[in-house]
Amino acid sequence: MRLALLAFLLPASMAAAQTAPPLATKGHPFTALPSADGLIVTVTSNGRPGSETGLLVFSGPSPTRLTFRCLQPVDAPQVMGLATTPNGKSLIVAAGDAGVFLFDRTAVSASCKAKGVAVPLGSKSSRQGSLDVAVTSDGRFAFVANEYGVAAKDAGGHDVRGNVGVLALSYDENGVLVGGKLVGRIATGGAAVAGVALSPDGRRLYVTSEVAKPGARAANGRMPALAHGGCRQGDGPEQPFGLLSVVDVAKAEQGGVDAVILASAAGCSPVRTVVSPDGRTVWVAARGDDKVLAFSSALLESDPAHAFIGARDSGGKAPVGLALFADGKRLAVANSNRFAGAKATGNLALLDSSPSGSAPTTILAATYFPRSISVADGDKMLFLTDYNGGQVQLIVPQ
Repeated sequence: MRLALLAFLLPASMAAAQTAPPLATKGHPFTALPSADGLIVTVTSNGRPGSETGLLVFSGPSPTRLTFRCLQPVDAPQVMGLATTPNGKSLIVAAGDAGVFLFDRTAVSASCKAKGVAVPLGSKSSRQGSLDVAVTSDGRFAFVANEYGVAAKDAGGHDVRGNVGVLALSYDENGVLVGGKLVGRIATGGAAVAGVALSPDGRRLYVTSEVAKPGARAANGRMPALAHGGCRQGDGPEQPFGLLSVVDVAKAEQGGVDAVILASAAGCSPVRTVVSPDGRTVWVAARGDDKVLAFSSALLESDPAHAFIGARDSGGKAPVGLALFADGKRLAVANSNRFAGAKATGNLALLDSSPSGSAPTTILAATYFPRSISVADGDKMLFLTDYNGGQVQLIVPQ
């Protein structure tokens, strides 16, 4: 199927972009991982006939000419985050309460008949909720955001549901992943750990936790832009602000003891984070504030009271996914609008990446619950997963 690029109609004051007919997934797509010869998408069954949980493989000569090839089953109720090892030979799939699965990437792409290696991060009854994954540049470790995994108790003695699992990875003689060992669980001081991102130099891991727990020590806890009350999502109860945590990777690889350097207040329900290519700026999607927040990575450690350097309107409601592109000069934001009802549509907003910039330059329509953004084709194209819309959109920013 050849995908013809279509011009997207925008106000004259906004920069143009192009989009293409979406790729259907027959389920709930979470993450799209592009490569030189195709695309792999994590998809969870929606319960309808023909819908399965696993890895959808698309192939084609270019991102605009992709066709469905096959589906690699994953033995888990749901699949979410997806990462590849630095050598490109293996896939790591975050699979909710089932932990993570490891796959030979070539076997998946060739026939979807690869045998996955399951790596539990706790008992299924403990509801770990493995959601996101980041792999160190040397491929020796993976950090997994376990949304509900317990690693600590709060000041009242109650379990804090949310941690970062530290996996030591092992390979065969061909450089393909064959196993992973859980060597540590990092508590951030917050619950509902939803996102992990490594700094470009690999020395720091940035972690978002949606809710700070009672007694948590957080910098900027009196700054109204970051630590205000009234954090409520949909029909849920009011919650405290969330956290952005800075983790020392070297200490984390040794088991995580005293690995958290600092945690800062980070608005209502911070869910995802990305780091600029130069490592100087850490961006956070504050879902409950409809904002994207910018922090100085250096000041987070040397002068946290001055580390918050700006907040931008996300261009929509309930921002989740983030991606930097155009050499870090632009920021893409997936505004999920997920709490406005099953048929509430979201959008993709494109911003310049200045912490003090103005309104989004481009806003593109999406369907239901746009969730994750991936960058492809040498920083020139974006893939957007519409989780409840059952599709993956391709956008070519201009």
